[in-house]
Amino acid sequence: MYSNYDQFVPARVAGIFFLFLLFILLTVGSKAHASCLSFLPHGYNGAFVHLPKSTQFCVETKDGRVDYHTNEFHARVIGAPTSLSPVYAFGESQLVEIFPRTKTENHILNKIYGSRRFYIHGAPNNGPNETLAYIDYIFRNHSYQTKHITVGFNPGFDFFRIIPSWRTVDKVQHKSDQINLMLNYPNLYEILNFGRAIMSTRFQTIDPVGQIKNARDHFYANKTSIEKFFIEWLIRLRELKQKYALDIDIVFFESYWSYDISPELKAKKNKLVTVDLKNVICSGPKILSTFPRVLFVQYQNEGKVDQMFTYTSRHFKAQPTDIITYEQYCPES
Repeated sequence: MYSNYDQFVPARVAGIFFLFLLFILLTVGSKAHASCLSFLPHGYNGAFVHLPKSTQFCVETKDGRVDYHTNEFHARVIGAPTSLSPVYAFGESQLVEIFPRTKTENHILNKIYGSRRFYIHGAPNNGPNETLAYIDYIFRNHSYQTKHITVGFNPGFDFFRIIPSWRTVDKVQHKSDQINLMLNYPNLYEILNFGRAIMSTRFQTIDPVGQIKNARDHFYANKTSIEKFFIEWLIRLRELKQKYALDIDIVFFESYWSYDISPELKAKKNKLVTVDLKNVICSGPKILSTFPRVLFVQYQNEGKVDQMFTYTSRHFKAQPTDIITYEQYCPES
C-alpha cells in the first residue's frame, strides 16, 4: 500500500522541475532585446490590441526578419520623417504588415501616399470594433496634430470580427501588462505560448485549403449578420469622424479566402466568392460616400502561393496590381 502523499510525488516532482525551469529562464534566459524574438509581442487592454510602447525590436518569422520601431502610443513607425505630413493609420495585421518586406518593396501605404512617415496603430486580431476604440483613445486622450487618418479593413478577418460572437479576449493570449515581460524574457514566453497552444485548440498545422473552406463556410453561414454589423460599424466610424472632426480614408484589402489553392500550391481568384464579398461591401454606398477617400487594394488574379502570401497563407505579401476607388469598385452603387 502507499499513502495519499505518495500519489502526489510525481506531480510535486513535475512542479519542482517547472519552477526550476522558470528560475533558469528568469535569471539567465533573458535575451533583453539581444536578438530577434520568435513571436510578435502584443496584448489586449480590454479596448484594443496593441504592440509594445516606445521600443525597437525584431521578430524572426518563417518568411524572414521583421524590424519594429514603436512610439509612445504603441504605433508601428515606418519610414523616415519627410517634409510631407505623416500618415496615421489604424487597423490589424495586414495593415501593420507583420511580415517582411524587401528593400525594393515598401509598405502598402507608400503606394497610396508616396514617401511618408507612417504611424500604424494595430496588431494581430485587432478587429474593426477595436480599431474604433483605438481611434477614440488617441483623439480623446492624446490628440495628434492631425485630423486626417486612414483606417484599414481586411474582410478576410474583419467580417468575422464585427459580429457579436467574436471575443478578442479569446484570440489574444496575453494582456497589455505582460508585454514588457515578453520583451525581457522571450524564452519564457516562447515556452508558455507553446504550452498554451498544446493545451488548447490553437495548436494546429497550417492547412491553406482547409482554412479557406472553413472561412467561406463561416462567411456564408453568417452572411446576414455580417451585412448588418458591417453597416453598423460604418455608422460608428462616421460618428467618430463627426465627433473629432476627422477626415478618414478607408482602405479595403482583398480576402485571402477569395482565392482557390490547387494541389500544386497555385492560387487563383474565385470569381463567385469575390462577387459575394463585393456585394457586402457595396451595400453601404450612402455611408461610404461621406468619407473623403475609399480605396480597394487589388492583387493579381493568380500566382504561386509562396509568392503571393506569407507562410500562413493568410496575409498578402505581394505588392498589389492596382488600387482603385469606390466608384470603380462599386460602379452600380
